[in-house]
Amino acid sequence: MEPATPAAAPSGAPPAPAGAGGLAPAAARRRRVLRQVALGLIGTSAVFAVVNLAMGDATRAFLGALAFFMTIYLFLVVSGSQLLPKGPKLQFLNLSILFTVIYLSRYLPALGIHTFNIDYPNPFYYVIPSIALGAVLDAVASRYRFGEWRVPWPTMVGSLGITLVVDGLGWLPFVLLPIGMVASKHLIRWRGKHLFNPNNFAACILILAFLVRVGVNDWGAAPQTVALMLFFGSIATSRVKRLDLALMYLLLSFGVYGLVALAEGWGLATVWLFAFSPLQVVIGFFAITDPATSPNGRLEKFLWALLLVLLGVPATLAGFAVAPIFALFLGAPQRHLISYLVTGKWPPPTAVAPEGKPKPAAPPSAPGPSLAPAIASAATAATAAPTMAVAEGGNPR
Repeated sequence: MEPATPAAAPSGAPPAPAGAGGLAPAAARRRRVLRQVALGLIGTSAVFAVVNLAMGDATRAFLGALAFFMTIYLFLVVSGSQLLPKGPKLQFLNLSILFTVIYLSRYLPALGIHTFNIDYPNPFYYVIPSIALGAVLDAVASRYRFGEWRVPWPTMVGSLGITLVVDGLGWLPFVLLPIGMVASKHLIRWRGKHLFNPNNFAACILILAFLVRVGVNDWGAAPQTVALMLFFGSIATSRVKRLDLALMYLLLSFGVYGLVALAEGWGLATVWLFAFSPLQVVIGFFAITDPATSPNGRLEKFLWALLLVLLGVPATLAGFAVAPIFALFLGAPQRHLISYLVTGKWPPPTAVAPEGKPKPAAPPSAPGPSLAPAIASAATAATAAPTMAVAEGGNPR
């Protein structure tokens, strides 16, 4: 007797999840390892903070307390906790926490706590209205284009992120930045796709107009500052599947600067200052990793990151300190060409209905009930009706 074969799954049915929470076994194992590491760091940082507080070292105690809360946040993220929002909402929360830490660090030296030494001069009462203005403009533009109101989380993320990079000279830049972002997002498009990164586009225009300066260059490449940005940047990029792109960009930058160092006789510290400057880290983790303005394939990501590095490094060495920003400005449109060279296809155009609302993709039509029985029944009734009328003495019509 042959063993019974299991019933085949219906055609088109999704495969059964292989791991916890619907994850593949490898992904489930990685999540378990990350959770265990996060739990270990939570305990270690708590002990570190308490011990240094007891010893009277305010700076180390603060760093321990900050590490404690950051590892709790990391644990919630890697656990897929329902306490955290999803998608762009999580990106906005992530960037808001980083902004809060950076903003408060300017007041810590008065308390005897010297941590990141970050000079962030943008006033709070300029930053928040700028974010609100960008959100309102994007919501109105979305209502006009798509026929519905949308909460513009991506624009809010971009508005907050760009204020971490540039310092506005007065209040006018904080009005023009969101206007430039929304204009780039909704007006400067090719085949329905973004041509430029909206945040980067607005920043470049205002830099050329001498209305802003790149203040992130003043932060310095202290290890604790870089570690802070790497932590929040890794969470942001991993959620949108762009962590590999950020690492490619930074490692390629390190490699190219390393080659220059071999030729010029520089030390490793100089290579670190160039390759992992705050501007490089911010560009790598918070600018080029925007899902709407970056390639998707692994080879496309590598080639695009290499292009950005080759555009930025020579200009930086020539004394153009803001070169990475303009490298992204010049390289953003080239991602479409790179995708074409790799895949042999241009991006498909985005269809938009006349009223401005995107045309939804038509779902595959399910086979409906056959009309043949109804047609046959109607034909039988039509032929039988004259016969019945003659039998009853009437005249057929």
